[in-house]
Amino acid sequence: MKKLLAVVVLGLLLCNPAFSKEKHDSLKTNVGIKSKDTTIKGWKFRSSNKLKELIKEGKIQYVYRVSNKKNGEPVRHGDTSQRFELRSDCTDKDGSDCAKAAESVIRSEVFLADDFQMKNKSEYWIAWSVYIPEDYLLYHRKTGMGQFHSNQGPMPSLWEFKLFNDDKSSGYQLYNSVTGGTVKSFNACGGSSVVIEKMAGNAKFHWCETKYYKYNLMSLKEFYSYRGKWLDFIVNVKWDQKNIEEGGKGFFKLWINGEQKVNYSGQTMHKARQYGSKYKVAFQYGLYNERAPGSGYTDEDISNPIVVYYDELWRVKSCKKLKLERLGYSCDTLGQGGKTEPDIITEKDLNMPKDLDMPSNDNDNTFDCSSVQKFSHTWYYNKCDVAAKTKKNVEFVAIVKNKLDDKVLIKVRANSKEKAIEEAMKKCTDKHESGCYVHYSSQVAFGQ
Repeated sequence: MKKLLAVVVLGLLLCNPAFSKEKHDSLKTNVGIKSKDTTIKGWKFRSSNKLKELIKEGKIQYVYRVSNKKNGEPVRHGDTSQRFELRSDCTDKDGSDCAKAAESVIRSEVFLADDFQMKNKSEYWIAWSVYIPEDYLLYHRKTGMGQFHSNQGPMPSLWEFKLFNDDKSSGYQLYNSVTGGTVKSFNACGGSSVVIEKMAGNAKFHWCETKYYKYNLMSLKEFYSYRGKWLDFIVNVKWDQKNIEEGGKGFFKLWINGEQKVNYSGQTMHKARQYGSKYKVAFQYGLYNERAPGSGYTDEDISNPIVVYYDELWRVKSCKKLKLERLGYSCDTLGQGGKTEPDIITEKDLNMPKDLDMPSNDNDNTFDCSSVQKFSHTWYYNKCDVAAKTKKNVEFVAIVKNKLDDKVLIKVRANSKEKAIEEAMKKCTDKHESGCYVHYSSQVAFGQ
């Protein structure tokens, strides 16, 4: 009897992914990609520590795995690719990096290993491919599919690839968060951690981007036309913390399926601030979804799983070393003439207190405006910009959740904070007798 019980227990342990002898791909070196595979070349990647902890506990096993051509899965070249998936149960209740603190976003990304982060003044040719499944739909308002990010936690992202399904912003865009500069903030740049105690690590402040320089890459309709196909990305970048006027020689060039989309020259990294040579550029990719539903969808729709595949993530020092012929291109035939200027420039709402040293009225002349002109791009720091601010069409957003039902997420925009809160609360209380509360309210950045 004891032997039989031992066999049963052993069988259960082996069937449980948390105890299986076969490691989850997220826990393996280079997230399961072997050196002989063509899927990753020239750098290495890892999963976040928090995600590793959850996977070891047998949770959210589905978020990432290596896929294989022999199993009939999509592969751009060679034998393997990488499959990322997000579902609605991917939350931060376990302290997971699968979501941020406010649960406003959910994500499954892999991160560049520290030894492969990119220095100021370095130049690279970088390529990767993304497969869009035939049944793919963007149920969410926004999803991120790759970003070049600062390696220092208090510093913001640099260049981000985002897909939108929103009434006011739709399609695939490249965000340049560098050109507008940074300002010091005592929240997480208008993100989920709005108090010091909840900031990551030991950070007591953040350097926040102030503007987004947006390049429209394709419409949502055109993006959908690639379902069942691969999108091939090539980036030639020189990282530089200086702008052209300061003698900088940075550039960021982007091709998609051989067509040049962006041909930017200028500063490509934020200034290092107090981090010096420790400040470098990292790359991370996967899925990074906003939890709010997209245009035409509901809170119920965003519970549907989202899947994409990545392959052929290469980083080398010259175009020739990318060996583009394996993908059907060549360095000599890459298109020319990408955009040198952004399509849209918007200011970021840093979610700072609206009364932060602000004058009591528009005619307050007791402050020397010349001392703050360098902050003219963010009115929260500029007492002299109040009048200009009030002339703009401002809009407020309120998000209401329910303490008794964590699936409830109601987002309302209106021309005043009070109205946005009132309408959002009414939508919640109409369906729920108790538990409704205001999770977040703020002014929306102008132009968003």
